[in-house]
Amino acid sequence: MEAAPINAQRFPLQTPCRATGSCADCKSPDTICCQFLITRFSRHKDRIKVILVDESLGF
Repeated sequence: MEAAPINAQRFPLQTPCRATGSCADCKSPDTICCQFLITRFSRHKDRIKVILVDESLGF
């Protein structure tokens, strides 16, 4: 969650992360952290691929 405070600075939003520069449990109507996804299972074989990268890429 390092990208949210930086992205919030780009827009005229009223979020805790824009004000403080770090993530919080944001329930603001302006939040940019709107969706979290947890996938428990996929019925379609080989549909989900996980790629692990052992280096810093961006945020």
